Amino acid sequence: MYQAIVFLPLPLVEFRNSGVSVDLFYRMMGARSRRALLLLAYVGQVFFFGVLAWQSWFDALDAMKARKFIYTEGRLDIWVSSFFLPFGFFLAALVSLLRIQQVATRDDWEHLTTVQSFDDPTPESK
Repeated sequence: MYQAIVFLPLPLVEFRNSGVSVDLFYRMMGARSRRALLLLAYVGQVFFFGVLAWQSWFDALDAMKARKFIYTEGRLDIWVSSFFLPFGFFLAALVSLLRIQQVATRDDWEHLTTVQSFDDPTPESK
């Protein structure tokens, strides 16, 4: 069940842009360069999350075929929880695809790609 706790929040982290980022030189670049760099980063994310989703999907299918389980006070099937990994990675890849579309087509792309907090409303929502 730890897989659900660890991997299902991953799409939310990507959606809120609250992952780790280092922008030492990013702010010094022009808007076009920042946009191109951000698109490149999101394409890399889609590839990374896609590969992880692909591989973990086949690992989950193998666990299901083997009907992996543990004995605690009774039999506990653990193969079911292995499907949380590909699901979380797939959703994170979808969020990254959404970000690619937003950065490529919207004028407010810089606002969309900064950290969003549900606790701290933006001035537009007041």
